[in-house]
Amino acid sequence: MELARRPRWVAAETTKDAWRTALAPSFLLISAIIQLSSRGPSAWTIGFLILVALMLLHALATVMFFHRHPELQRTGPPPTPTRRSVALWLALAGAVFVAGVVLLAIGVVKVGAVVLIVGVALSAPAVVTAFRLVDAGGRR
Repeated sequence: MELARRPRWVAAETTKDAWRTALAPSFLLISAIIQLSSRGPSAWTIGFLILVALMLLHALATVMFFHRHPELQRTGPPPTPTRRSVALWLALAGAVFVAGVVLLAIGVVKVGAVVLIVGVALSAPAVVTAFRLVDAGGRR
């Protein structure tokens, strides 16, 4: 009943998860600031900087929300992924990877390389989860 009161904008289910959610945007924010200072302002860099700052703000707002309302955090272990969810995640990562390969093939090298890297990065957690499911016997 308490979990139903949790707002939809919350980025995680516990304070610990919210802090983990804030890690990636903080590193990306640092890299965007370094790129901005070394190359000078460009529309892409400033847009990326704004996007990453908003992601970090979202994660930190979740941390502050859970500090004020600790009763709304998830209790117990996190829900286990199903085979279907892992398959959908791998399909998404595969589609992004293929899009990167296609972009590289038609000559859009910089964008293709970035999309290819994003596809590989998306597939890593799904592959690890798939191996865990296989080891545990899997859940349908």
